[in-house]
Amino acid sequence: MYIILDHTRTVMMVVTDGSLPSNVGGGSNIRNIIRRVFAVLKKNNWWDKLGMDGLLQLFQEHKNDLAKLYGPFGEYKSFDQIIKQEYERWAKTDDDKKVKLEKLLKQKNNQLSIDDWIFAMSTHGIPADTISQISKLPIPGNLYAELADRAARITKAPEAILYNTVHLPETTNLYYQTPKDGKFQAKIVTIFNNVQQQNIPNIVILNQSAFYPFGGGQDYDQGWLTISGERYSVNNVQKVGKVVLHILEKPLPNAVDTYVGQEVLAEIDLERRSILRNHHTATHIVFAACRRVLGPHVWQNGAHKSVNNAHLDITHFAPLTKEQEQAIENEVNKIILSAKQINKGFMNKADAEKEYGFRLYQGGIVPGNELRVVNIDGVDVEACCGTHCDSTSEVGWVRILKTQKLQDGVVRLYYVAGVKTIEVLNSEGEMINQLVKLWSISKNQLVEEGSKIFQEKKHFESAYNQIKAELIKSQMKYVIDGPNQRTVINSNEPNPTAYFSEIGKYIQQLKDSKKGLLFVAETFIYGAFGESNFNVEELSKQIEEEGQQLKVNKQNKISVKDGKKTTQVNDVLTFSILGKFNKNKALKYLKEQGFAQF
Repeated sequence: MYIILDHTRTVMMVVTDGSLPSNVGGGSNIRNIIRRVFAVLKKNNWWDKLGMDGLLQLFQEHKNDLAKLYGPFGEYKSFDQIIKQEYERWAKTDDDKKVKLEKLLKQKNNQLSIDDWIFAMSTHGIPADTISQISKLPIPGNLYAELADRAARITKAPEAILYNTVHLPETTNLYYQTPKDGKFQAKIVTIFNNVQQQNIPNIVILNQSAFYPFGGGQDYDQGWLTISGERYSVNNVQKVGKVVLHILEKPLPNAVDTYVGQEVLAEIDLERRSILRNHHTATHIVFAACRRVLGPHVWQNGAHKSVNNAHLDITHFAPLTKEQEQAIENEVNKIILSAKQINKGFMNKADAEKEYGFRLYQGGIVPGNELRVVNIDGVDVEACCGTHCDSTSEVGWVRILKTQKLQDGVVRLYYVAGVKTIEVLNSEGEMINQLVKLWSISKNQLVEEGSKIFQEKKHFESAYNQIKAELIKSQMKYVIDGPNQRTVINSNEPNPTAYFSEIGKYIQQLKDSKKGLLFVAETFIYGAFGESNFNVEELSKQIEEEGQQLKVNKQNKISVKDGKKTTQVNDVLTFSILGKFNKNKALKYLKEQGFAQF
């Protein structure tokens, strides 16, 4: 009982604090803890009495009890859903994981090393209690210490530094002072040879710069530098240490020393900057909208802002539904229309943390004693570099393009803002107009007509697949019952998918009859043999065209499913050869090798 009370209190605290159960990082610890609760409840037959409602009430009792120490807990509308989903996942995957563990136990003769325990926990996601329950083995006393030790040893490789800038003066930053000015004057401090472009002299360091270098997930500014009367395109801007590197599209023609101290005219591509500024500001707003729609468990897990679009990675326990995507987009655009002021400025780190808390660090902990704080009035506040609008209204409009699950507990949202939204809406409108014209219907009929077309398409595809299966069945009957040991069949299929799906049913019969066959199409050859001695590599070598490389995949054992039963057939051969080759040449070669053509 102590385990249940201790573990549920821990889960309640960490989930309420913003963490989520997952298979990655600290989230895996939370998942292991909550799954141990489920396992203990089941093992002691307590689940039938407590149930999900009782478990959720237990979490609420913890909140009520701890409120005496920490004050009342805020509303967390998604908490119950997180716990319910974890239970569903645990219950659903239990049988599958049991099969995987039993297979591992069989391989290891029912003896598991510490590495085996960790493998089963990290790769298959099986809690230690479940492993112990199924294997009848005690949990190793050093298991959790070993897990912690291994996690501590995982370190990120330091980023390679290509240029030494420690001896150079810091580049004075102008992009925060005059973010909307397109021109400035500066002096050349030095020129670097580009080690990534055959050491050409095309990296310019200035004493001051309004070019924003890549940083904070935001792409760099582009523009032009006029040097010695010639205009050079600035294609890339990076920051190394405290120095900004302006990378030109072409090398400077004269000796490096002749440029040092020279004054240059710099111009920023303001259209590009405006797009990046809108995408960066939109990212803050999208994040705030996600927290409002999905709940306080949402934290930023990464972001990137480019000219084409932006994306934001958030912590969330499930893929987003279309309804949630729409709700987030609506909330984003409401915030934009509210024209909230965006305040940007530097603050003492301790003062900022005291005023705003650690929600400042959505993009990660910022080194140093000073933070640049971006505060969207009543919406979002973060420590953030990059370029931002002065009001949410400047963002214009945001369109969510798509969302996807990146990994367990992390969802990515792709979106556009400002003029890029106009481009997307125009493209979508043009697509609708083309469909209306193509189908000779009104816009109101699009969904109904499109649904009808796709239903018919699915029906015809299903019928076509049944016909293909019947054709393969007839071909296999001919091969197995016929007089020829080896048969080649001329195929018109665009890919070998149908053969991968169907041939396994007949592999045992091919083995019993010691026969084999090949399907030869324009871009692939698929083979199935009852013996494993056919030389696939020689066939590939004979048909390979000059300058073309064929991809060969083969296996000597096949798992055949019959309902819930799976049978493995060994010492056979199935293979595919994929790529560009001369089909007629292949058929001729196989005929010479004694294959009968069907």
